[in-house]
Amino acid sequence: MNANSPLCECVFGFDDYSPQTLSEVAKVFNISRERVRQNRTSCVTKTAAAQRDQQPSRFP
Repeated sequence: MNANSPLCECVFGFDDYSPQTLSEVAKVFNISRERVRQNRTSCVTKTAAAQRDQQPSRFP
């Protein structure tokens, strides 16, 4: 997990959180909605990269 994990959990509804809007998450973490959006994009990118790295290669 990374430093954005609690934020990602709130945004996407992981670990017993229900998904929240950018405004709701921004209030909880006392940051701007734009910063939440940037972190959300980072979470998606890192998750996609991790998933891609775990898939077996089609070419040996």
